[in-house]
Parts: sequence; C-alpha cells; structure tokens
Amino acid sequence: MTRRRKTRRDTAAAAYGLALRVTGDERRATEAVEAALATGAADGATLIARVRSEARARRAASGGVGPVPRPAALARVEHRDWAVLERVALRGRTLTEAAVETGLDRAEALRRLHAGMLAARDRLRVEPGEPRDDAGATWLQRLRRDLAAGGLDDPPGDRQAEAGAAALLAR
Repeated sequence: MTRRRKTRRDTAAAAYGLALRVTGDERRATEAVEAALATGAADGATLIARVRSEARARRAASGGVGPVPRPAALARVEHRDWAVLERVALRGRTLTEAAVETGLDRAEALRRLHAGMLAARDRLRVEPGEPRDDAGATWLQRLRRDLAAGGLDDPPGDRQAEAGAAALLAR
C-alpha cells in the first residue's frame, strides 16, 4: 500500500470524524469543524487541536459516542493504557474525566496515557526510507539522499559527484 500526502480536505474529514466522536451529533460536529476552519489553522495538527477544543465545547450531555475499538496496528498497546488513551485522544475527554471513567487516580491516568502514547508512537513509527505522511516529509527525504554525490548542491540535477569550491581553489 502506498501512502499519499494528506490534503487539507483529508485533514478536515479526519477532524470531522473526531468532532463527531466527541459531540455525538452531526450538526454539532459540523459547527465545530467550521469554527475551527474559520480560525485559519495553518497545519493539520493545529486544525485537529482546534476542532477537538471546539467539539468539547459543543459536546452533548451524553458525552459523545461510546468506546472506539482498538485498531489492529495498535493491538500491542496494553489494554489499560488504551482505555485512557482512547478516551483522551479519540473521544475528547480531559485527563481528569478519563481518570474518573476508568476508576484511576489522575496521576495513574497520566502514566497510562503517556505509556499508551509511547506504545502507539512505536507501533505507528515510519521506518527510515519509507515514505512519510507529514508536511515535512519531502524535504527530509531529500536530505537523506547521498550527500556525498552532491545531493544538496547539484545544479545539473544528475545526482553525480562534482568538484566542490575547495577543489577549485586548490588548482
């Protein structure tokens, strides 16, 4: 499966999904996304954070929808860690709300959230050389090319090693 770069439309669709999960209502979710988009969020992470905040402000009395099943990619995240991570990251709960819902004290909930985030990061990490999905991927992949062959300063674009300025001065 090839990855493609996320467009603003893909990010807005993901933000709507989060807002719908947090609010539990299509109208409120749409309002949350529209309010976040109106702020002119510059990147996907900022937009998602603003949508989460807007959706939390519009959350229904029922507290949104129920638990999110753990994706196969995150199957190795411990169940107790997933319980806190899922509530905070996918249902828009605060850490305190997640602690109360899981019957943990706030400090233990924070430890479980941290452990869950680290485990999820390790499972979702992109290996070197594999295409990435973030905005900085293109320039980072260019930097990882063969720098000795003139990857950063290659005016002809032939990716062949060329004499540097120091070699010209030595003549």
